Amino acid sequence: MIIKLINAMVNIFMILPIKARLIVSVVLLIVLANVIYEIYSFYTYYSALNGIGRKLSEAPGFLNWLILNID
Repeated sequence: MIIKLINAMVNIFMILPIKARLIVSVVLLIVLANVIYEIYSFYTYYSALNGIGRKLSEAPGFLNWLILNID
């Protein structure tokens, strides 16, 4: 199922012209970099090695905003 989904996405990507492929690739790289940074900063902030007992409102990034605004 996941392989078929990835295959369909690659096929759609290959239909695009070169400039559109470049733009899509850059956007996907920026999104991936942001996701990795958010997970890394969230993990390092809340890891036991980095200190326990910090307030949630002090955490950096989008994940903190999402958790605080989920209600």
